[in-house]
Amino acid sequence: MPIDDHLEKLEDLQDSTRHIKLDEPLDSDQLKNYIILEGKLYGTYSYPDIFIALKKKHWRTSFTKTHKLLHREGMFMLNMRQYVDLLNLLESRSVFYGDGTKVPQEIRQRLLNNIIDPQELSRGEWVDIVFSRKDREELITYHQFLENRLIKKTEEIDPETLIAVRKPKLIDLLDWLRNSTHQGFPRADVTVGKVGYYYPCTIGSPSKARIICADSYYKRQEIHLQIGNPRISVSWMAVRPGKLKV
Repeated sequence: MPIDDHLEKLEDLQDSTRHIKLDEPLDSDQLKNYIILEGKLYGTYSYPDIFIALKKKHWRTSFTKTHKLLHREGMFMLNMRQYVDLLNLLESRSVFYGDGTKVPQEIRQRLLNNIIDPQELSRGEWVDIVFSRKDREELITYHQFLENRLIKKTEEIDPETLIAVRKPKLIDLLDWLRNSTHQGFPRADVTVGKVGYYYPCTIGSPSKARIICADSYYKRQEIHLQIGNPRISVSWMAVRPGKLKV
């Protein structure tokens, strides 16, 4: 599929947000089902305070359909920057429920482990990033907030981003989280570690970003988290919804 045709198709995702009220508050009895991620500023990119669901949903659903289902629910898919900030938050030991009470350490650790530690079966989470290439430029497309609604943005990948072209790279989790680019990706000089990093090849059709936790077989090979692996089945995928904090 040509890049231009694919990016035009992504307009459907933007259109689906134009009539969705993202600023409707959560019911008070739902606040403990979410944690708070405070808004942040990275150069020209920023996002407001958001809630992030404790539980994933929309299992075995395609990337595009997941977007549309979330928008109908007044929610959204986390982009790579927000997802990295979520992992940093869970590593920080200072996590709060949507009602402002502190999340117990054992629950915080369980949330983190659910993302980064292998279990019996592999599982993955969609991240709101589409990789493409045009005129030899590496591009990413994602959504950002503008006055409490989501708009689509396409921009060049940060030139300091690690691009694993021929084979996956093994990177250090904490170095990636603490020293990522403003877009949330590991830098080219990231420390070697145990996280499998796949920068999607965009010579053909554009690729969607996925965060994958591999099963115990991969753990024995010291790859316990994979970023952007395009070969993982949709049947393993779900999403961790975000909700605007109002």
